[in-house]
Amino acid sequence: MAISLKSKVDFLFKKLGFNVTRTDSDSLKGATNESIPSPLVIRGDLTWNKAGAIPNAIPSSDNSIVEVYGSNNLIQTTMDGTASTNRTWLTGLTNWINPEFGATYQVKVYIHTTDDSDSAANISKQVFASGSGNNDEWFFDYSSGVLHFMGENLPNGVSFSGKSVYISGARYVGPLGLDEFVPNAMNESDQAVVSQHTRDISSLKNALDSDYILFQQKISNIVGIGDSDLSVAATLRNNVDSLRLDVDSDTIFVQNLRTKQTQLKLSIDSDYALFQNKILSIKGIEDSDLTVMANLRNDVDSLISDRDSDTSFIQNLKSKQQLLKTSLDSDHDLFQSKLLQIEGIGDSDLTVMANLRNEVDNLKLDRDSDTIILQSLKIKQDEILQLLDSDQAQIQAIRTEVRTRLDSDFGHFASKISVGVDSDLQTLTTKVSSLMLDRDSDTIVIQDLNKRLNILEAAIGVTPSQPDATPVPTDSETLGTLQFQTDSDNTLEESITVAWRVIAGDGATVTINTVLFAKGMTDANVLQILYINIIDHPIANRYWEVFALRGGNKIEYAFKEKYSLLGYTLTVSVTKQGSDNANFTNTVPSS
Repeated sequence: MAISLKSKVDFLFKKLGFNVTRTDSDSLKGATNESIPSPLVIRGDLTWNKAGAIPNAIPSSDNSIVEVYGSNNLIQTTMDGTASTNRTWLTGLTNWINPEFGATYQVKVYIHTTDDSDSAANISKQVFASGSGNNDEWFFDYSSGVLHFMGENLPNGVSFSGKSVYISGARYVGPLGLDEFVPNAMNESDQAVVSQHTRDISSLKNALDSDYILFQQKISNIVGIGDSDLSVAATLRNNVDSLRLDVDSDTIFVQNLRTKQTQLKLSIDSDYALFQNKILSIKGIEDSDLTVMANLRNDVDSLISDRDSDTSFIQNLKSKQQLLKTSLDSDHDLFQSKLLQIEGIGDSDLTVMANLRNEVDNLKLDRDSDTIILQSLKIKQDEILQLLDSDQAQIQAIRTEVRTRLDSDFGHFASKISVGVDSDLQTLTTKVSSLMLDRDSDTIVIQDLNKRLNILEAAIGVTPSQPDATPVPTDSETLGTLQFQTDSDNTLEESITVAWRVIAGDGATVTINTVLFAKGMTDANVLQILYINIIDHPIANRYWEVFALRGGNKIEYAFKEKYSLLGYTLTVSVTKQGSDNANFTNTVPSS
């Protein structure tokens, strides 16, 4: 039967936590009851004897101690063929510097095309140690230089076909072992001192620091200073390093949250553009719009969940910071009184302590600013969620109201022109005036709907573009002209149907509309109604620099400069002809 996981964990707990040998199960003999020492082996030949020269932040270029693998010289790894496919990747290099020396030494991992390291260092190619929320975390062994995807899954959404894993970080390349400190002529007493130091590498490093030696000598002369005080100082430094790492990791969380907020904004912008097109065309609204809204709401829910987890992280960090601050205050008072009793302590030592406290204050300010950012993001997400709920209902109501209004207006207009035209010119004039009044009332309704749409647009942070003011034309030679004529008495003998289009330079139809003209209308009536139909169209009216009815017998027009340069054209044609061969004459503008 294989060794159980519980037994393995008990062995490691006793070995690493208490440096003792496991002789029985935890239920029969706890770690504090084991008595056979089993310390870890510290190999002198692998000691980094220049570790004290490693800077706190990763340097920008190589030196005699640190070799840097930055974005311009990433290490391309090879897959371990003895492990599962794509699970383990080998750098072939050892002694990587871990984040114990500074947060910037944490390696970065990219997945990119094989033999293309120049383009690999891109945020879109990077995978993170914490994974993407799909149990796809990775672990890097800094001693052996081996990367292992230890989560249940490989990185989410990443294909390894034709690709390799690239590593960015730094390695220790300084001298190893103690040869530099043990000259050939060393006597036996010196060797005994060196042997004593090799049992505690940390003490050796501190002993080599002249300032530490002076401080150690002065501390030892003070009555009342014991090992516990030195432990407090060491714990203080460890807490500062731990807090710095916490703040660095929290900064990564905030950056990820900002990235998600940007993605959410892009999604809202694209959703707004989609709805803008749908509202303008009215017809053709599909269920896909509702799906887009549902997906957007899911994204917001996901973002809120991420924010909640980050808030919990910040609250834990704040608790740690408060405990550290309380400890710093009490330790500062104690050390201040002790330092004042020491002869030889200069301003430089007090400056070190002051800088250490300033660093803690700065870390606290960073944590506070991150908390404010997260709170601000939460408020924004709540506002977006509320707007989405209300906007969906209002947009649906507007669509229904516009569709109903258009249907009723069309039926009313059709009934008006189906009556026919009285031979009496006054009767005809009265009916045309009635149609114009109907059109005016419809314009008021549409303007009201536009105001409501503008309110919705403002609510989601998008300002609609405003059409430029129409100038008064001064040179008719630069304008296109549109005229209409029948072949008899300038009066329609039968009803006709006319279609007009605005066509882009690539031949695509920007907008199209058809107009029905009743029997008995004059040429001037036709031009007048066509003019009103085009100038009031919500899409077409954006394209005109000039669009005016002149003298009742022609329409003059010109496209805005940005459209005329792209070759936009206006076409008008009779699609249902009467018996009097009615036709339009369209002269294209010269500029």
